This record gives sequence, C-alpha cells and structure tokens, in this order.
Amino acid sequence: ALAWRLVRLLPGLLHEPGYEPVAGFLAAGDDADRLFQLATRLADLFDQYQVYRPDWLGDWADGQDRLAAPGRPPLELPADQRWQPLLWRAVLATLDERERQCTRPHIHQRVLDALHSGAPLARPVARRIVLFGMAQVPLPVLQLLAALARHCQVLLAIPNPCRFHWADTIDGRELLRMAQRRQPLRAGRDLAALPLEAMHAHAHPLLAAWGRQARDFVRQLDAFDDAQQAQARFGLPRVDLFDEEESADAPLLVQVQNRIRDLVPLAEHDRRAALAPDRSIVFHVAHSALREVEVLHDQLLQLLAQPPGGAPLQPRDIVVMVPDIDTMAPAIRAVFGQYPRSDARYIPFDITDLSARASHPLVGALEWLLRLPQQRCTLSELRDLLDVP
Repeated sequence: ALAWRLVRLLPGLLHEPGYEPVAGFLAAGDDADRLFQLATRLADLFDQYQVYRPDWLGDWADGQDRLAAPGRPPLELPADQRWQPLLWRAVLATLDERERQCTRPHIHQRVLDALHSGAPLARPVARRIVLFGMAQVPLPVLQLLAALARHCQVLLAIPNPCRFHWADTIDGRELLRMAQRRQPLRAGRDLAALPLEAMHAHAHPLLAAWGRQARDFVRQLDAFDDAQQAQARFGLPRVDLFDEEESADAPLLVQVQNRIRDLVPLAEHDRRAALAPDRSIVFHVAHSALREVEVLHDQLLQLLAQPPGGAPLQPRDIVVMVPDIDTMAPAIRAVFGQYPRSDARYIPFDITDLSARASHPLVGALEWLLRLPQQRCTLSELRDLLDVP
C-alpha cells in the first residue's frame, strides 16, 4: 500500500525544493518501471525505519530534520538526504487520523503505555518467555520486552564469545554502571579507565575487530537488564559452565578460542612452539569466488581421504560457513556439482539458507497461484508475477 501511495505522490513532488536527488534519479530513465522500483525501495526503507529507527520518523514528523542517536547529541541530516523527512511528512499528510494511529510507531507506543500503566492486561500473558539465539534485536523490541517483563519473566539466551564483561573492550568511553554488569571484570581491571590508545593491549584483538555488533548488543542488553532485581525476584543462581582445562598440546584453533573466551590480550599470550602437524587454522589466498570454492573442494577431498586424528570423517560431518551464501551459491554448484556420483572427486553437498523462492522464482509464483482462491490479489503482486521469467 505504501509503495503505491508513493507512486502517486512522487511525480507531484519532484519540482519542489529538496527533492533534487530524487528528481535526478528519475530523470535518468523516464518510465513507469523506474518510478515503481524507486517507490518500492522507499516503501521498504520507511518500513525498516519504523522497525529500527522510529525515533527518526517521530522527529521528522515534528519537523526536526535530524538523526537521533541514543546517548549522544542528534546528528545533522546531510544535505543530500533532506528529501527523506520531506517525503515522510508528505506521506503523513495523505493519512487521516485513524490511519496515522495504525502506523508501527504509534502502535508500539500504545502497547508500551498499556504495559507500563500497571492496569490489568486485556489478555493474560505467559508466566515465562524465553528467547534463544538472537544475535541482534531492534531497540523497539527490547523496549517491548522490558515492558513485558513487568508482567512475566523474560529470559534471553544470547550467544556470547567471552566469559568476562567485554562491552567496553574497544573504546571504553561509554561505561555502564558496575551494578548492571552481569559478568565479572577480568582480573578486576576496568577497561573504561584505560586510555583509549592503550585499549587494544587489554582486550583480545579479534573481539575488538570482529565483535563490534555483538559488543553493542551486549551494551544494549545491559542497559535494559537489572541483574540484582532479577536475582531477588527469581533467585537465579550463577552457573559457570566454562572449562578451565587446556592441554599443553592443544591445537592452535582451541588456543585461539580459549584466549577469546578468557579475554586474554596479545601481551599475555604464552609463546608456545608450533605443533608441526597442526592444521586447525589454515589461510588460503584466492583471486575469485570460484577459485575459493575450488580450493575448498580440494581441501575437503584431502580431509576425507586423510582425516585429522585418524577418526573417520563423513561429508555429513562437515559444515562450511560463508558470509553471503547468495553470492557463493553459483560457484558452489559449478564446482561441487560438476562430478557424477561415480567419480572419486564427487562430494555430496547441500546449500542451506537459500529459500526455494529465491533459488527458483517459479516455485514462488506457483505457491502464490495456489493461494489465490483464499487471498486478495494486489497490483504489486500481479506485477511481480508477470516479472517471473
């Protein structure tokens, strides 16, 4: 619905001040397809704003063209992005009061007000809510869970690579209150009290380089969590399941994992003699994605023929993780799918996290057609169906 509303709005706004970037984009190809594609992308963008940054939309609706930043002064909106708040206000101007109250930020605020009011809820909630494996949660969802915790027990099981508090391992300037920390400080050292230029010497470099998103998420959780109150209300004991033992001949990968777990900086790493047959960590340099997969195929053949430790290794025991499976999928099929089952180089494989709709558009079109008797057909859905090759 928002995409079609934007299709109607945009042509009448292009000549107004502030819309020069949008007008320049549409002028490059003056056709209805380009306008619809832009409207679809903008509708998705505003939808993401409603989920992740409703505070921005609230400021824009009030005429404040800025980017709110929690805990920091608001940022000025770049000049070439001023059209976004202008367009959002133009969208709101086309809505009546009832439609405005149905936007996500308004619904979110009404739910928070109801949960914080202390009044009995219209419908009872579960006594306990447990959420597993979330690596990132939007701030509005955390606000909702915190408000819901006034009425039931809310538990979040979050993957954490380190046993100590490491939310300030990078800059250490935004110190959370000590009483709110759920994890102890390693050796009693307060990283936030260290100079910024010395921070890298007191934290594991891999956490500092690759753990930024997880670190920020831990900070968010600490801001909402009241460990002392939860302990008093529910009597949850602290259960430490970390294994302290590390053999002298531990593989290099196990050593790195333990250093990250224990937040050991490089200066405190003990220098062990490299084990000659240790290939637990191997780096390969390849000039293309296809070559990467070819090297991977060769390495897997070697591992299957000569399994480490002598224990039998089967293809079902192997998991290969990549940052972008959609990009790598064609190369994987080209390399692993070129050999018949009778070939000694054949390795059975399966690509996960690829939906049938993404890999085979006809499957998605067939699924939509089968549901047609039970659903309404919108213009955008009909257009998507016609675009299927």
